[in-house]
Amino acid sequence: MAKHPFQFLSYLYALSYGGGCYIPITQDASASAYQIMSYFFLDEILGMKTNLLPSKDGNINDIYSFILEELKEFLKKELLEESQDPRLSDIVCKEFDRKIVKSIFMPKIYGKTLMSTAKDLKNVLSHYLTHKECFKVARLCFKFWSLNYHKLENLSKLIGNIGWVAATRERPVYYKILIQRCRII
Repeated sequence: MAKHPFQFLSYLYALSYGGGCYIPITQDASASAYQIMSYFFLDEILGMKTNLLPSKDGNINDIYSFILEELKEFLKKELLEESQDPRLSDIVCKEFDRKIVKSIFMPKIYGKTLMSTAKDLKNVLSHYLTHKECFKVARLCFKFWSLNYHKLENLSKLIGNIGWVAATRERPVYYKILIQRCRII
């Protein structure tokens, strides 16, 4: 009758055989990489945005919807400052949706590049924007990420570097946190 039976079994297995207690990360397909990172940082706000922690209002949150709203505000301001052309800002804010934001920021965690982002934006927005404008928007998306989610960006780079070092030594990389004191209620 557990809400998440596989996580429950994993928890019991860890208690019974592991000598310690491993708390599994809640994964609900919205942003498991972001959930793991919010757990590493013990970031309650990001934890609520990714449903790792229950939200204060009891609603199910979506990290990409939060990023979309923040990104639109950022792009509106930056595009107006850079180009002095409200047309570009209006198009981007009108056409950007959750799907586009997810296509940029979900693979960014795993190393998506500026060039591939610009190409993806061109594929989606070719009716509205030139290749040069798509590159400008992609560059601003990356700027937004580094200014507003710098901890996640730095951790992603660190994990990638650890992975490279481990790979050269032909060793696996394990991501886990051992909790010393656990109680079952």
